[in-house]
Amino acid sequence: MLDEGLREFVFSRRRAGVAWRKVARDLYERTDKRIDVAHETLRNWFPDASPDPDTPAARAS
Repeated sequence: MLDEGLREFVFSRRRAGVAWRKVARDLYERTDKRIDVAHETLRNWFPDASPDPDTPAARAS
């Protein structure tokens, strides 16, 4: 389903500044709608997956 593990999938997107909701949606789409998980669940599973401090999303917060 994924070319990488779930942890790597989430962390790579969060480091790029992708919002949690978009990460959850990307996961759903990349797995052909097989893995449907709420963005809040991903946040709970990966609390240390924060955006790279140099991304615009991180600087805005």
